[in-house]
Amino acid sequence: MRRVVGVLLFIGLVVVVPARGVLCQEPQSNLVSELQELSARMDRAMVEGDVETGLAFYADDAVVLPNNAPKIVGKAALRKSWDDQRKSGVTFGSFTGKVEQAWECGGMVYSVGSYAMSANVPGVPRPMADKGKYLAVYRRAADGKLQIVYDIWNTDVEYGK
Repeated sequence: MRRVVGVLLFIGLVVVVPARGVLCQEPQSNLVSELQELSARMDRAMVEGDVETGLAFYADDAVVLPNNAPKIVGKAALRKSWDDQRKSGVTFGSFTGKVEQAWECGGMVYSVGSYAMSANVPGVPRPMADKGKYLAVYRRAADGKLQIVYDIWNTDVEYGK
C-alpha cells in the first residue's frame, strides 16, 4: 500500500505539477488588453443604461454574485435585476473597470481588477461613489468572443463610517 501511495505521489510531482505550467499560463498582457477593451465597452453600456448591450457580455448560464445582494443565475434573471434597478430610477454617472491581471487555464479566462463608479439614486441628494475589486471568469463563445460565466465584486467603501 505504501508503495502505491509513493508511486502516485511521484506521478503527481513529475507529471501533474509541471503540466500546470502548460495548462495554466502566467498572467498575460495580451489578455489584459483584450479584457480592458471589453471592460470599456461594458462600462459605456452601464453609463448609457443599455441593458441589452450589457447582457451581451454574459453567457446565458452566467452566475453573478453581487455585493450585498442575492446570487443571480442566468441571463434572464440578470436582465430582470438590471431592469428593476433601472425602473427604480438608479442611473450611473460614471463606471470604470481596470483589469489588473488576466490568465487562461483549462479553457477559461480569469480576470482580477478594480472598479470605480458613481450612481444617481432617487432620494439621495448627490451621486453615490463606490470603488472596489472584482473577479470574473470567462469562456470563449463559438464566435471567439469572451463571455462572462462567473462575476463577483465587492466594495472597498465602508458605508456608515
